[in-house]
Amino acid sequence: LFGQLHDCLAGFNKAWTPRAAAMVLLAIETVDAEGKPRRWAHYDAGLAASLLTVEAHARGYHVHTMAGFDHDAVKAFLNLGDTVEPLTILAIGKIAPADQLEEVLHAREIADRQRLPLDDLLIRPLS
Repeated sequence: LFGQLHDCLAGFNKAWTPRAAAMVLLAIETVDAEGKPRRWAHYDAGLAASLLTVEAHARGYHVHTMAGFDHDAVKAFLNLGDTVEPLTILAIGKIAPADQLEEVLHAREIADRQRLPLDDLLIRPLS
């Protein structure tokens, strides 16, 4: 399954997986047993991914989350059916030196991180 999942990744996402210890497909059931929409499924999946990431980092692993993949191909080879929606693939493993990456990814990985100031991100209550 690892190879098939890797083959479904788009472009440079494939560079993150060859030495990964694990790849996890995060998917949701879009409806319950009665056919009612699972309105909070995306939220629950996001929470699960975040907690998996926190736990992995606490254990010395790195997680790289990827949404760039052929969703239909993943559904087909895993036979997920119409009510399951693949959301993301997580590559999990020990972080390697950036110089092992291809040139474009290497430059991105070692670039200075630019963060927006909190004032640009937070909505404050009206006075």
